[in-house]
Amino acid sequence: VEAAAGEYEQSCELGDAVSCSNLGEIYEIGYARAKDLKKSLELYQKACTPTATSGCWAVGRFHERGWEVKVDLERAEREYRRACEADSGEACQSLAALLGKRGGKLKEIAKLNARAFELATLQSKSNPYGFYVLGRYYRDGVTVLKDRAKAAELFGKSCDGNEPQGCLSAGALAMERGRGGDKAGFEAASVYYDKGCAAGVDEACTAAAEARKLGEGTAPSPSPSLPGKVAPRAGGCGCRAGARTADASGASGATAALFGVIAMLGVLVVRGRSRRRARARRR
Repeated sequence: VEAAAGEYEQSCELGDAVSCSNLGEIYEIGYARAKDLKKSLELYQKACTPTATSGCWAVGRFHERGWEVKVDLERAEREYRRACEADSGEACQSLAALLGKRGGKLKEIAKLNARAFELATLQSKSNPYGFYVLGRYYRDGVTVLKDRAKAAELFGKSCDGNEPQGCLSAGALAMERGRGGDKAGFEAASVYYDKGCAAGVDEACTAAAEARKLGEGTAPSPSPSLPGKVAPRAGGCGCRAGARTADASGASGATAALFGVIAMLGVLVVRGRSRRRARARRR
């Protein structure tokens, strides 16, 4: 895992923008490395230059939300627009949402959301991250009618493809089912969260333990964080170093974590290749 992250660092230092962006995501989400938003922003900025756009969507998010910088909606809109024009579906959706808050033209907002959905659909054919993005649209009712069952299906496909955000979101919807009276929801949530935990996402580890407790009828503790809000790493989680029960294959938590993180890092590589192909098409 360290070697894989090291490869990103070396390539980033040599000027590969996609590697910088992938490494920035590792630090933002907090898998394979400790979560560090300041470091993450620095890396994203290296991937958002006059000649590179792979980090611009993230730079826009940081400026819209005031993460490590002052809130700057003009800068956020500018970076979203650049990334959207470079075929980033997430950036198109973020731009549409920001324009909606700022009284933008409804026709432009509708076009941006439609373009975002189209790009996510195309991405899902070769990348599990696309299923995660589509799941958000169905969960939130963006461009399509709200359909939480469909969202859960798409998040599950994303998680099956080793996308950590998909695992967190699938787990969150399964937890809703459990709290609604369907105890099987807690069991499903623990499975999804375990996959995220194996990738080194501590939020998923905490949520997996929560799901198991609720499924056993133990009094509930505070709800786990919502998807996208990753808690600080706490020097290890219940699914690592043999602290959690070994899975059916008999692999230890540490071994599962290793293979899980390698798989998740592979997803980032695929995203990078997709970005390169998009740039090639525009040329």
